[in-house]
This record gives sequence, structure tokens and C-alpha cells, in this order.
Amino acid sequence: MTMKNILLFSTGLSPQVVTESIYYHTQIRKPSLRIDAIHIITDAKCEPLVINELLPDNNGWLLKLANDYQINPSEVKLPLENIHILKDSSGKPLRDLLTVKENQAAVKIVFKLIRDLTTDDQTRLIASVAGGRKTMSVIVGQAMQFYAREQDLLTHVIVEDCIIGVKDFFYPTPISKKVKIKGKIVDYHDVKIYLDEIPFIRLRPILGNFLMESTETSLISLVKSAQEQIEDMLKPIKISINQKAKQLSITGELVNLPAKNLAIYILLLKLRMTKYKSDNNEPGYILTEKLIQEDSLFEYLKIYESMYKSGNTYVENERAKISNYKDRQMFFTLKWLQETRSKINSVLKKSLPPHIFTICQIHSAGVRHSTCYGIPIHPGNINITNQG
Repeated sequence: MTMKNILLFSTGLSPQVVTESIYYHTQIRKPSLRIDAIHIITDAKCEPLVINELLPDNNGWLLKLANDYQINPSEVKLPLENIHILKDSSGKPLRDLLTVKENQAAVKIVFKLIRDLTTDDQTRLIASVAGGRKTMSVIVGQAMQFYAREQDLLTHVIVEDCIIGVKDFFYPTPISKKVKIKGKIVDYHDVKIYLDEIPFIRLRPILGNFLMESTETSLISLVKSAQEQIEDMLKPIKISINQKAKQLSITGELVNLPAKNLAIYILLLKLRMTKYKSDNNEPGYILTEKLIQEDSLFEYLKIYESMYKSGNTYVENERAKISNYKDRQMFFTLKWLQETRSKINSVLKKSLPPHIFTICQIHSAGVRHSTCYGIPIHPGNINITNQG
């Protein structure tokens, strides 16, 4: 499925940043960018300017740009609902950002909008910080730090100095158009447009679901909560297992693994604890071929057996399959091992914060036909009790 591109602009008295950016994305960028949606954040004072200057329905500059450069009109569509007006806590439209309360209200609106625009994994958000007050640029940049994904971009469109502040320049014209500006003749056709992609730190891969599920409404509260999450990440990750009770806890989070899957997970943890070494692989990693051999499978069975009372039917069935050569060759295959690993990692991913899952999942290492499995956690942070 093709990624959909969403452009987001904060604009003030210079809505030109919208057309200049679209011109860059469609005419200069290689390869050119297909635009699937445009969103604009502005205040009540600048809303009429955005509508009158840009809207295609008013024969605005977006439609002129599309006609001049044969851009599909659907790419420059700007529905009124995509023009987001900043409002105060009571819902009254803001005409500017002059007070602390007005800025706090703007933070709430911008953060929510950017969070909403980054929920679909099949979209890419390209946010511009070229227009509007500097405060708005900072707020948009902060929101992108919190919610942007790997594919999302933060940009700043730049025009030549001679054009800055010129009210009727919206993009380089397809044919020569010479204008006198401050005593000098400038040809709009020759004006250069540049667009910088601004590097920034993305917190979303680190903070994960916390950000998307957070109910914090103020930037101060959100930053404080995020900081606490980051500090938690710096604490050592500890795995505790009550083997007989089939209970797995990772840094305080209970993870419900089926008994057979838990037994395989424990087996790999024990290899880490004993610093098991296989050929030139990292300690604690075992070749997949060795993991499905008889010796390893009986170690797995021993762990599995400790979770039940003597004579348990499930255990005896598993023992029979491992003890019988043909059954062992039939059931305990590389495919079985790969599927078991996938199931374990799937449960861990759903149960744990991303930074913890990254460490505690079953990792693979080595090259094809010589793959190893292991869990790269410090042996001192593994505690297994009631082993039977």
C-alpha cells in the first residue's frame, strides 16, 4: 500500500509558505511528492487571509498553482474542516498568542491535532514550521518530537531574501514575470525555493503507547510524565519467574505465557545465566539446530514438568513425543521453533513497553543456516524460583 502524504502548516500573515512548500514538493523534490491532504493551523485573525488567498473555491493561489504546473486539483484540496483555528479553553477563537493561557490553549490544540494525524501507519506527516509566530513553530516542533514516527518530517521552506515580505509572490511562475522590488527588477520565474528537513529527536519509539494513551492536557504535565518514563527506562530490566506457579514478571509487569512457551523462554534464560557458549556465538545464544536436539528438548521437558503435579497428562504427552525418535523428528522442527519464538515475542510485545520488549524478546543472531536464539539480558537481573 502506498504511503499517503499529509502536509501540515502553521500560518500567520504569510500564507505563501503553503504554496511555496507545495511547489517545492511537486516541482523540485526528486522524486516529486504526491499530496493527499493539506491541514493548516492558524488564528482567527489570519483565517480570512488563508481562505481568501488560498482556497481553490475562491480561485485562490492553490488552484492557480495547480493550473500553472498541471498538478491534480485533488492534491491542492483544502476543505474548511482542515483549517484548524486556535481556540481558548472555553472554545473562543484566538486572534493571537500573547498570553500564557493563550499559548497553553494552542499547545493543547496542536498536540492533539498532530497526535491524531499520526495514528494511521499508512500516512506520512510533513509538518512545516515556516509560517506564523515563532511560538507556533516551537509548539509544532515540540509536538513532532513527541508524536512523529520514523517516516514523519519536520520542514522549513526558504525563499531568496529579495522576495521576503512580498505579498503577491506565492511561488515561482512558469513563465517570466518581472517585478520591481525595492528598486531592483526581480523575475518571479527565476526565484529559487529551498526546503530544509529539520532533524529532531523522536520520542515516540522510546515512549511508545504512553504518548498515544496519555490524557495529559498541558505541556508541563506531559513533559513531566514523559521524563518519568525516560527515567524508568534507565533502571535495570529485571526478569523474575516463579517456575512452579508459571508466573513471569518483567520489571513489575506480569506476562501471561502458555506453559510450554514459558518453558522455552526459561530454558533460554538459564542458558544466559550459565553463560552457555556455542562456537563463536555470544554467551547465552544457542544454535537453533541444537535447541531442537534431544538433550535440549529434555531440558525443556524438565522445566515444563516442574510446573505440574506428577503424572500430568500434558507433560506425559510431551514426554512421549520427545522420547520417540520419529515423533521428535515430526513435531520438534525448525518451523515449530520459529513459530514458538514468534508466539512468545508477540505476547511480550503486547505486554511490555517498547524499550523493555526490545531487550526481553527472543533475539536471533548469526547467519542463515547458522541461526542462534538468545535473550540479551544481564544474568544478574534474572531470578528464577521454585524450580522443582
